[in-house]
Amino acid sequence: MKKLLVLALVAGAAYVGWSRLRGVGSDDLWHEATTR
Repeated sequence: MKKLLVLALVAGAAYVGWSRLRGVGSDDLWHEATTR
């Protein structure tokens, strides 16, 4: 179970980082709104 949680966290961080790199505003805002 812990491995799944770590994988999810890594995937989420990678998604946010990739969105910021590409400069995708709507996806980034949507992701931050759903994670908080």
